[in-house]
Amino acid sequence: MSLHNGNRRITKLVHNGVSARLLVKNGRQIWPCRNPYPLPQLEYRMDHDATGFWFEVGFRSPEALTGTAATGWTDPRGYCRLDLLASQNLTTWAEGLFVDCATTAIENPDGSWDYWSRATIPVYWQTLMVDLTATTTRGGKSITEVSVKQIPVTLPNYPYAMPADAATLQADLRAAGYPGATVTSTSADLTATARNHTVDGAFFINLTQSAGTITAVVYRGAALSLPNYPYILPGDQATLQADLRTAGLSGAVVMLHDDPWTITLPDRPAVGQERQFALTITPGDPFKQWNLFGVYLGEAPGNDIKGTSGNVRTPSGDPLLEADKQFARMRITRGTRVLP
Repeated sequence: MSLHNGNRRITKLVHNGVSARLLVKNGRQIWPCRNPYPLPQLEYRMDHDATGFWFEVGFRSPEALTGTAATGWTDPRGYCRLDLLASQNLTTWAEGLFVDCATTAIENPDGSWDYWSRATIPVYWQTLMVDLTATTTRGGKSITEVSVKQIPVTLPNYPYAMPADAATLQADLRAAGYPGATVTSTSADLTATARNHTVDGAFFINLTQSAGTITAVVYRGAALSLPNYPYILPGDQATLQADLRTAGLSGAVVMLHDDPWTITLPDRPAVGQERQFALTITPGDPFKQWNLFGVYLGEAPGNDIKGTSGNVRTPSGDPLLEADKQFARMRITRGTRVLP
């Protein structure tokens, strides 16, 4: 690529009698056309300290720079400005979300310099408070175990049929040391979903249903002829699953869904990522599984519900931000030195 004025190739840029050494437009060097100013290659590392787990980005410069990660850097002559941009989704990018690491601007024996920057939002905080929530629409289930931070919670009335035993479970959780615990449910129609678990993945089986009655099944575009239409839920769940497997879908699993229910444990102190919340239910919905090498591993029990943590804040209740996915890139723009 080269610059032209009409049909003449430009070999020298002069403005008001001053030769231009570098020309940058829209974040891209367009002069000189050869040997462009190289953007430094970014490296990354993860650092854990007493406050949290942090995403850090570094680069090497052939010369000392002026500035900081928060405000950007310029080269000694002021030709270029470098800024670190941050994103959590590779779509929206923003500047000003990095700060200098405690040790940065490190001079190397060959005269180059290393600069390290830390994201202002951690992957997770080390000391915090969260709300734990587990929710599901899986119907006809009873809870046989509640686990918080991978430790089973002792409750007096296992198993809890859900959602019929919601009030009992809520009272027992509060008595077990979880004040403010809530167990709620809403009404919903009974429906079914089905998937065929294979070595290549799990594929949805489309069910035509109304008022708990299944009248047709389509798998990967083909209608299936099954012997026991219509299938009336919930009683015909096992029959439908068996007929699907006989029809060639050997990994078929049919699951029932009705009244959604939710368990919330508010204001739980946590350390780092130790904020697990899980339920064990019965009956399970076992499904076939394979490893990445295609080796069959047998049936997974399909009897767990994994909860989530949210409303992250300090132990005193002030809100905190976390970002479990973080990305960085470098932007080059013109520096402070411009032609008169």
